Amino acid sequence: MLKPELMTMRTFFLALILLGSICVSAQENESGWFAFGDSQTGRFASVDELNNAKKSYKYRVAKEVFDHLVEAAGNSNMIRPRFEMSPVPRMIAAAKGDEALILLEEKAYDICIGFGKDSLNAMATLLGHELIHYYEKHNWEDHFIREHQGLTTADQIRDKKLANKMLLETQADELGGLLAHTAGYTTLTIAPDLLSKLYEGYSLPATSPTSQYPSLEERRAIAQNSMERLKELIGVYDLAGYFLATHQFDWARSYYEYILNKGGFQSREIYNNLGVAAALSAMSNRKQDKPTFIYPMQLDFSSRMASRGGGVDEQTALLEEARRHFQAAYDLDPEYLPALINMGCVYAELGQWDDADDQARKALRNAKKAGNNAAESDALILTGIIQAVNQDKEGAKQSFTDAASIINNPLSELNLKVLRGESLPPSQLSGPISNEEQIDNFDLDKLFASFLLERFVPEKMISDIVGSFTYAMSREANSTILVNTDMSGKEIYGFVQVTDANYSAASFEGIKIGDPVSKVIELYGAPSRRMSAIQGEVLVFMNQQIVFRADRQGKVVNWAVFRIKRS
Repeated sequence: MLKPELMTMRTFFLALILLGSICVSAQENESGWFAFGDSQTGRFASVDELNNAKKSYKYRVAKEVFDHLVEAAGNSNMIRPRFEMSPVPRMIAAAKGDEALILLEEKAYDICIGFGKDSLNAMATLLGHELIHYYEKHNWEDHFIREHQGLTTADQIRDKKLANKMLLETQADELGGLLAHTAGYTTLTIAPDLLSKLYEGYSLPATSPTSQYPSLEERRAIAQNSMERLKELIGVYDLAGYFLATHQFDWARSYYEYILNKGGFQSREIYNNLGVAAALSAMSNRKQDKPTFIYPMQLDFSSRMASRGGGVDEQTALLEEARRHFQAAYDLDPEYLPALINMGCVYAELGQWDDADDQARKALRNAKKAGNNAAESDALILTGIIQAVNQDKEGAKQSFTDAASIINNPLSELNLKVLRGESLPPSQLSGPISNEEQIDNFDLDKLFASFLLERFVPEKMISDIVGSFTYAMSREANSTILVNTDMSGKEIYGFVQVTDANYSAASFEGIKIGDPVSKVIELYGAPSRRMSAIQGEVLVFMNQQIVFRADRQGKVVNWAVFRIKRS
């Protein structure tokens, strides 16, 4: 089954509003379930019923959504939760933290199917919300109370539990929404309607019989407030990814740090992307007086070794920062290969060759074990660079050649050219140029030429998101405009206009959503860089100032045009 529009990169984009639970909300019932809702009628499914449900197509569809969400979470520090589907209606969806179990009921599945093209998004709403409760250990209060009955501390926690309930639900709304965004789902407008359908389908009272539970309108209000906050976080997250793709590394770092520090959302991809931004920032301003090898850091052709120029201390500090972020990504998921490879690249750039070699060997071994050809090829590229710098040219040649034999890795031939002493063309960000690409008939060049924030009417704004910079977001008919601008009076700003998933018009060269990547390359030529994504890939065309995103089936899911002004 095809997924909905896919919005993130493995090192990039790396976004849906996930509702709070109904009735029992953030409350564990007598059986240890952390339920999305509880009709308080019926029974729990038997083991045989759960096993029989695994044979149905409903289970397979929902399990695929569940797996995408767990993959996006990328947290191996906790037991990977398992998924069950229950044919018995009672709880809608639920988490059982002590058993690392997430459950979705067939009745809830059927209600989600009623949303048609948004059915997978609706399922992700329910599953993602419960996953956040699991990963954030929201059931710790119930667990403590159950294990320490009679203690004064347990009684105090029980008294405060109700007050904390709405806070937990809001956190599950926002963090669950961003988790689902990174997994490729979009349900920002589904939340209130899904709540109403669930209340109706499960015959839940619109007004709770006790003050312990939120009413339907209260729950819809929470969902609406969370949706507004989530819109802000998604915009910041996506803009950070576009800045990373277009080599605005300092801006990308600031925006990812905002997600971590102010948004409270942690994932291996965000740490990895933050590390990539720091590492590439360290590499970007160094002199290159000879051909240099190209690191396999996200297939970014500008990740080149170079002799040191000015600001050595600052560059070293950035590389050390990058290493820490890659380590954090690896700590979240020791099977996350990009973190290993990127950490090896940083060690190499720091001249710590033994550490670089250790990382390369570990990445190569793990990639072979996982059957990940792309990571295996990149690990061989890193191995070849280490061999070449240590004067093992024959070994380097073999490693680069072996990398090319696994997949069509463009870094193989480029590094072989460097090994032979041949020159490579520079890879630089071109300055702003006018072109005919438009989305929603909006003249981005006109706005770019005379941009003033007071003429730009944003729906969302974060003042002083970092230093004197302000983030803003505005909507057109079928697209979103994301802006980063310096409010200190300097003419420094960048903005990106992104098509919606249902955008029906074509790009200037004739690309439409759903077209194959091969057609993009046929009409636009070779991309400036081609970056792997969790759900596919991203193709960046610097001269045309346009970025295409594709899913795992190689189909275009959206595109964006961008303008950058730094001086």
